[in-house]
Amino acid sequence: MINIIFAGSDLFSLINIIEINKIKLYNIVYIILKDIKKKNKEINSIINFSKENNIKILYINKYNIENKISINIINNNKIKLIIISSFGIIFPDKILNIVKYGFINIHASILPKYIGPSPIYNTIINKDKISGITIFKINKIIDNGEIIFRSYIKIKKNENYYNLYIKLAKFSSFCVLKILRNILINKKILKIDKCLKINIKKKITKKIHKYESKINFNNNIKKIDLKIRLFNYKIKSFFIYKNINIKIIKHEYIFDKNINSEIKKIYLINNYGIYIKVNKGLIVLKKIQFPNKNPTTIKDLINSKKIKIFKKDSYIDEK
Repeated sequence: MINIIFAGSDLFSLINIIEINKIKLYNIVYIILKDIKKKNKEINSIINFSKENNIKILYINKYNIENKISINIINNNKIKLIIISSFGIIFPDKILNIVKYGFINIHASILPKYIGPSPIYNTIINKDKISGITIFKINKIIDNGEIIFRSYIKIKKNENYYNLYIKLAKFSSFCVLKILRNILINKKILKIDKCLKINIKKKITKKIHKYESKINFNNNIKKIDLKIRLFNYKIKSFFIYKNINIKIIKHEYIFDKNINSEIKKIYLINNYGIYIKVNKGLIVLKKIQFPNKNPTTIKDLINSKKIKIFKKDSYIDEK
């Protein structure tokens, strides 16, 4: 039995927790969550899972971390490993070295490529053909500890952020379970690296902001499509029409190199979608979301008569 503390606060973390918890040889004693006032849907899902499975929760922030994760908690519960996934709080030096197998961090890229907070975003925007998971030991420097596991997956053409996020979360669970199995069998962490033959250059990522998700319909069709695929999960792409910020939930595009005039014009509205002329094609909005409303298909908008806000031959960004 390996007693574990798991620190994570999003869907990626929850997928990891669920998969580890399925194996009875591994015992998650505590889940560490960020101590924030407003708990989102993902954090609430982790809380519910912990209650259903009798896993204790520690709420921490950067000010109380040394008191919350004490040497006594680690020793009294015979904690052998602490796993970090999508967490973003630095752990104090005094506890980094007292856990038998240390602290390990799950990162959604093949390090040293895409160090930092937005590896999946950068994977898609750079049109990479592969992505992967790196697991490394925690030290003082972000994403810079000793690498103990690397492996890769192939990426589909025109992949969107959410789909790749889920694939990497599931794949990372498989990777962590391989490390845990090695600990059980060998009583130590063995290095596994399946990316030695891949040329990997160091790249540092930056935090992504909501304002970056605004769609500029003056851009060409492929650039617009890429941006909508990038911002289709926590941050949604949006456009402005009649001073209303409208999120894009589902779309398609029709490539036509001959379209180069009347850009941003609503060309057609039918049950299938709202067709907007852009450079070299048409963006088809199939599902959208108004402020403080649930997402809705264009067909449902038509049936409810609410489609009247959109006027054929009008232009996006018109007031």
